[in-house]
Amino acid sequence: MLGLFLRNRQIPFEPKTVQRILVIRQDERIGNMLLTIPAIKLLRQSCPDAVIDGLVSEKFCRFWQIPGIIDHFHFVNKKSFIRNPFGYLGFLKGLRREKYDLVIDLSSADSISINSMLYTYFCGAKWRLDYIRDGSDTFLNLQVDRHDTHEIDILARILEPLTDGFSLPDMPFTPSKDETAFADDFLAEHEISGKPVGINLGGRKIKR
Repeated sequence: MLGLFLRNRQIPFEPKTVQRILVIRQDERIGNMLLTIPAIKLLRQSCPDAVIDGLVSEKFCRFWQIPGIIDHFHFVNKKSFIRNPFGYLGFLKGLRREKYDLVIDLSSADSISINSMLYTYFCGAKWRLDYIRDGSDTFLNLQVDRHDTHEIDILARILEPLTDGFSLPDMPFTPSKDETAFADDFLAEHEISGKPVGINLGGRKIKR
């Protein structure tokens, strides 16, 4: 239905002309944000001189606050936009003022996010990049094939049009002081010693 109203002009991609980039991942799940870290590191390695901004939920934006990676954040509050649609339109207008050359949707590999796709389309970027999935032709004019691998690799390979060869960066994560203190207290309270290993199987789809 949206395809009847949205124009999707195909433009030959010229990576050397890309100076301003917007990366979208509006997620409020810790694990999902962690999975995107290699992708944003690879993006900075591939575009060292570009301005790279992130459109994220404020709740877990700190996972992208790695020195030298993201220049500026746009924070999304879905609930406030539901209560105030004019605020949503104002937010989109602000994104368009940034005059991005390229927008990259790093949404989950499991499903298409219409909300993220709307930001991708209406931010006004010349090129709109993601991997091929059902319905994406309506919003995107630059698409890559999806690889049947781990999601960390899938998300990073979205950047193949920008890279000369593909090498997956590491995924560092340093807990905050409060998180470290909470973990120490938890282990002490439950008399757990040594170096415990925790495995989070996740709560979506079939994990067990």
